[in-house]
Amino acid sequence: MKRKLVLLCLMLFMIGSTVSATNEWTLTPFKGKLVWNGVDLPRDQDMPYLHNNGTVYIPIRSLSETSAGIASYDAGTKSIYFDTFGSSISQVSSAIYKQAANEHVTLRINSDQDIYQSGEPLSIWATLESNSSSTLDLSYTLPLMKFYIEDQDGMTVTAPYAPKPQTRSFKPDEQTIQLWDGSLAYQYARAQSELLEESSPLFRPLHLPPGHYIIGVESQYMIAKNDNANLNADMTEISVSIPIVIE
Repeated sequence: MKRKLVLLCLMLFMIGSTVSATNEWTLTPFKGKLVWNGVDLPRDQDMPYLHNNGTVYIPIRSLSETSAGIASYDAGTKSIYFDTFGSSISQVSSAIYKQAANEHVTLRINSDQDIYQSGEPLSIWATLESNSSSTLDLSYTLPLMKFYIEDQDGMTVTAPYAPKPQTRSFKPDEQTIQLWDGSLAYQYARAQSELLEESSPLFRPLHLPPGHYIIGVESQYMIAKNDNANLNADMTEISVSIPIVIE
């Protein structure tokens, strides 16, 4: 029988519960292997995987301890939020955008809106388009475009670059896209950890807390000389940003 994976909200209804004899469940340890998006879910002796009649129950903490996302509990509403690092982009048009250009590329940042509600995923993305009539050979460190956050107090958090240089050919009119995800908000939450209380029901580290922010994107690269043999010594930088509000 096909097993269905069910997220168990803190396993509250599985232990310490009283049910009638006619509805009694017999739960036994599940010894099999569980994989979430290619990641083996961790085992915890205090919170084992259980199954009953082909249905497997797992603690939500198992998911939050993988790269899948982070679980938060709101004691006031008795709600569990499971936020993933992935993007929530649902469309490719925007009314909120800014762009900057140089002789090589045009960099543009887009947002679905300029005011978001607390806990609402940010629908933000950036594009980089070639302005050259010939193929550009770019040398850069990942990512080619990286987002940054500046809050109303002037604190700035920027996504890190990977240490290994990359090279790619950027053809005329070619465009590449970079989607916003929750990892940068998570870095911001960690940087603000002394000000944010993780026990607060409003603490969801993959979402920015209420406030005014500048969301920007920047690109740094070196471009080959005309003979395509050597790279220029100077790094080219381009950046653009938009203001947003989290209510």
